[in-house]
Amino acid sequence: MKKLTFIILVFLVAGVLLYLLMRGAGDPPPPPPPPKDSSALVLMVDSVKIADWQNTDQFKKVRSSILLSESNAIINEAEKERLLNSLDISYAFSLNKKYNAIKLSFTAFPTILYNEMIAFQSKDNKLKTGIGELKAYRNLERMEGTVNQMLKGRFSDTKWTQLINQINDLNLGALSAHSKVRSMRANYNSTLNQFKDEVQDLTSLIELAEGGADFTAYEEITDYVRDASVNKYLFYRNWFNNPDNSHYFN
Repeated sequence: MKKLTFIILVFLVAGVLLYLLMRGAGDPPPPPPPPKDSSALVLMVDSVKIADWQNTDQFKKVRSSILLSESNAIINEAEKERLLNSLDISYAFSLNKKYNAIKLSFTAFPTILYNEMIAFQSKDNKLKTGIGELKAYRNLERMEGTVNQMLKGRFSDTKWTQLINQINDLNLGALSAHSKVRSMRANYNSTLNQFKDEVQDLTSLIELAEGGADFTAYEEITDYVRDASVNKYLFYRNWFNNPDNSHYFN
């Protein structure tokens, strides 16, 4: 009886150990992808150049394949460096190809493409042209804030002229034909011209009054006190509402 119990216990322990071993082992890890030889890698590099750039995935995949093959002694160090350089050149070519395809049709600034173009500009001189155009485009977008800031202050013919020239002289290259560029420039010019038309004369009168002009200038300022076309601008609205200035128009 004791012998039978002992045998049963031995089988139970063995079964538990076997179960634990099988559970701990799990599925075997997948084998690493086989390294590719030089001719296959050349075709992969060429495929990057042929396609329009979409994202960084293809570039990363080919680069990993080159490094994997080298680590497995399929290609030597010199071949690896040559292929990596060719890959960078092909990738830069695809970036320029993509930019040329979208430069007159993009609706939002292509930030990811722009960053890749900057990173690989040393591999293709044509990228520098596109980078310069996109920098100018971004500067034009930012000029909206500069225009709005000018509308809040006292009119200055010198500053107004400088801003108009900055907007119109910005070197956008091929992007000058972009519909959004034409729209932004037209809107900025229209807004600034309206600002000048509406406040230039009043500004001259205010400067005369502040400089001690005669009563005639004061009377002319009074004509603007309730003029909505000038009171919509912050500086002039505040100027009229400032009690210290009331003697100029009351």
